[in-house]
Amino acid sequence: MLMDVALPEHRAELVIVTCHVVNHRNAVDRAMIHFADYKKKAFRTERANVFEMEIYCPRGDLTELVIQILSFGPMMQVLEPASVVGELKARLARQLEL
Repeated sequence: MLMDVALPEHRAELVIVTCHVVNHRNAVDRAMIHFADYKKKAFRTERANVFEMEIYCPRGDLTELVIQILSFGPMMQVLEPASVVGELKARLARQLEL
């Protein structure tokens, strides 16, 4: 007998993380590959060589996403949500203290 079971991760709340990616040294291509596990969209902006990326991340994976975003250094700037921006700032402040 087969049963349909809804797994908790399928009902996980998604957080849309919006960021700008500067296309220096193929950063946009690297970001698209790097975040392949997440649903995402990328758009050109009016600024030259700057793309806007929306990453759809389950709330439980936000810490991992923040660490991955930090690996892009100045090539990626998070615009929203404020909670993710705050976490990035807090992690960078802790690094400066070391």
